[in-house]
Amino acid sequence: MGFLGYSLVKIKLLLTDPEFIFDRVRHESYLEPLLYYTLLFVIFSVLTLPATLVSDVLLSSTLRGMDRLFFFVLIPFGILMGLLVAIAIIVGFAGLVHLFARFLKKDAEFVQTFKAVIYGSTPSLTIGILIAYLALVPILGILFIIPFVYNIVLMVIGLKSLQRMKTSRAAFAVIVPVLILSVLFLLSALLIVLKSGLF
Repeated sequence: MGFLGYSLVKIKLLLTDPEFIFDRVRHESYLEPLLYYTLLFVIFSVLTLPATLVSDVLLSSTLRGMDRLFFFVLIPFGILMGLLVAIAIIVGFAGLVHLFARFLKKDAEFVQTFKAVIYGSTPSLTIGILIAYLALVPILGILFIIPFVYNIVLMVIGLKSLQRMKTSRAAFAVIVPVLILSVLFLLSALLIVLKSGLF
């Protein structure tokens, strides 16, 4: 089975039988999950591009003052830059999760935490494609919470399986960083709003 076929099998099993697939990837290095994430990110970016172009914000701020052919030439560059930023963010998040994992289990290996986080992000890059189109209806934007929560659940299962931790400890190691980053994001958003003078 080739890389693409195996990746499709991984997607299916991660969404339906995650414990099975996490056991199968225990001996993988960093390369396999990185290639998997790259594939999913590119597919997600291409398939959600029409939804992105339909959004009023992008149409008004980008396409209106730019030659459309030039804009579409920039798309591959945009996807590449987005991928690099996404990888940097997910590696940073994996590092934060690993700090808590090491606190709870001294012999925890970063490569296992990395795989739990990478493979745990599958819902956002698969189910998220459908949500991106549904979110064109403003009231349905809240549906993004579905893949977000699903991500957390898969990361907990992955950390439990790959690091051989108790479920409660794996949940703590994943959820606390999520809460920390959520609070920082909200505080940053509030600061931006206050500086803009909207309130």
